[in-house]
Amino acid sequence: MQRCRGLAAAHDSSRIQAHDEFVSWVRGRQHKLLRSTYLLTGDVTRAEDLRAPTLLD
Repeated sequence: MQRCRGLAAAHDSSRIQAHDEFVSWVRGRQHKLLRSTYLLTGDVTRAEDLRAPTLLD
């Protein structure tokens, strides 16, 4: 039984890591899309604000 618990814990850890990597990837894509939208609509000030590093990064 201990071996099964160890494998389940390893699987959960791997799944959590994959989820975190996916969320990070989506945030990066979302950030680029939002910046492009601001540039296309002529809102250069907001687009430039998105170029600056954020506290979340």
